[in-house]
Amino acid sequence: AFCCCQNLKNIKFPVSLERIEDGKLDTNPILLQPYWYTAGVFSNCENIAKVEFPKGSHLSYIGSAAFQDCFYGIDYYPALYPENRGLSNIDLSNCTMLTEIENGAFSGNYLLQDIKLPPSITSLGRCVFDECGRETDNGIAELDLSACTSLKTLHRALLDRVKIKILKLPTSIEEIEDGYWQGNTFVGVFEGCRIEVIDLSACTNLTRIGKWAF
Repeated sequence: AFCCCQNLKNIKFPVSLERIEDGKLDTNPILLQPYWYTAGVFSNCENIAKVEFPKGSHLSYIGSAAFQDCFYGIDYYPALYPENRGLSNIDLSNCTMLTEIENGAFSGNYLLQDIKLPPSITSLGRCVFDECGRETDNGIAELDLSACTSLKTLHRALLDRVKIKILKLPTSIEEIEDGYWQGNTFVGVFEGCRIEVIDLSACTNLTRIGKWAF
């Protein structure tokens, strides 16, 4: 709907919004399917600086690739972009009905530094935060999922190549999903990520750490 709207800077959503739908399934045979989507509702909107969800938001679902690749920078287009631009924070704390964030919803947001999620989250899809924070000095200061006590699985490549200081997980986590082989790389939940602190000591329901997780 708004894919590649390059001058879009601010988005204010209404309380009534319930769903942001899925992007398009990528049919590239090199990619493992059905795990990757492109052309999400707001994907490739490289100048987005602010996304606002009001108190009492009815939002329950953020679809695949919804805010994917809301970044372009000087390393890629130096003639057009004298400085890095893109989404630097996402605050979903007002979305107390939000349960699902689907595959790649925020992937490729290299400037993302702050993520706030509500306790209502039950599912974070594959590659949701893939490559987030990698073009910032300190990355994401903290991703606190400890209140998301209905979250049971960390899905494939969820935090692939993310740059983050502290990750806090809920006690409800039961499984860290298997990684997969793509091209010449093993891709696990935490593949290539730069996490300074991850404490699993409180995850007393954790029974399985999948292949290539770290």
